[in-house]
Amino acid sequence: MKLLKLLTLSSLLLFISCDKDSSNCDWSDIGIIGKWELKDVSYGQIVGPIVPCCKFLTFSINTDTDSCEGNFRSEADGAERNGTFDLDVSEGRLVINTEAGNIIDANYQLNEERLTISYLEDDVEVVESWGKVE
Repeated sequence: MKLLKLLTLSSLLLFISCDKDSSNCDWSDIGIIGKWELKDVSYGQIVGPIVPCCKFLTFSINTDTDSCEGNFRSEADGAERNGTFDLDVSEGRLVINTEAGNIIDANYQLNEERLTISYLEDDVEVVESWGKVE
């Protein structure tokens, strides 16, 4: 019985101490991969309609498919920005690192064909709602 408790405790400690990057990422269950179009955005309590044209996010799988890291592209007003992203699925966190060195640390929710991303910008909560394009 003591041996069983010791093995259980050892397994639990090993599980707790694992780095999140060492876990596998099942992209088929996540659903964020693909192209998204901005549908609406709110700044604090102000909600502004967005004309659905010209603002897109594209998430693609990195060659290292064992982690929840991938490539990111933003297209808006004729400008394109690239970078990488990292998901923490259990916490609903999305971290985007642009080539320019900007870091966006956000929360995300994914419901079927709708992606909601929220983050702070100058101490104001920004909530963006995106629709799946492809």
